[in-house]
Amino acid sequence: MRNTNITLAPIPQLVVERLASNSGLQPEDAERQMIELAKFLSVCAEYPGENAPSRVIDDLWHVFVLFTREYQRYCQENFGKFIHHTPTGYAMNNTYQKTRARAQEMFGELDQDLWPENAGGAAICNDCCDDNPGGEHPQG
Repeated sequence: MRNTNITLAPIPQLVVERLASNSGLQPEDAERQMIELAKFLSVCAEYPGENAPSRVIDDLWHVFVLFTREYQRYCQENFGKFIHHTPTGYAMNNTYQKTRARAQEMFGELDQDLWPENAGGAAICNDCCDDNPGGEHPQG
């Protein structure tokens, strides 16, 4: 494990509440899901370049990114930079597996509902690239 002392900053409550109301989740379930999104964003910050979320985490990211001010503030305060969401239009299964392995290295146990082991769980609208927000990405 790379860093066992990583403290995840909570996603703003406004975003968690929106997720709960839009999806019909109980607040504690929405909070649990947002913790996994925070893990993914931490991986993106720690490993600049190409990273791919699962389908569920990508959906969560879409909810957060719509709160532009909160998302920008969260990224700046927690990572010192903005984590761009750059859709590719295709699943990046190999990249997802690398991202998942990095998250497991950083955080240990992952929520299997949100980080499925099956590479088919990779999002179609995915990619996290903080250093190359408009660049070309190889299919993974």
